[in-house]
Amino acid sequence: MKKISFCITCKNRFSQISQTLPVNLEQNKKYKDFAEFVLVDFACKDLQEWVISNLSDALDEGYLKYLYTEELPHWHAPIAKNTAHYHATGEFLLKLDGD
Repeated sequence: MKKISFCITCKNRFSQISQTLPVNLEQNKKYKDFAEFVLVDFACKDLQEWVISNLSDALDEGYLKYLYTEELPHWHAPIAKNTAHYHATGEFLLKLDGD
């Protein structure tokens, strides 16, 4: 179990996530034994392919958890947040905006 889970949700925000997530991962890399990033992708175009291609090391290490779903046809912030929190393992859950 990690101490802190940074939970991020995304629907149609590829341009923001592709800029902010690598920076967040890099800036917190020294804490990866204690922290995880949980990204829930609600059918964001091109995000799945980009995450797999660009962040495979973080995925393999468990530093980044990536989940994809098409079960949220219209944005609903509480459902998105609760979905990310459900998949987090940290003692403390923090919500990060994708931008």
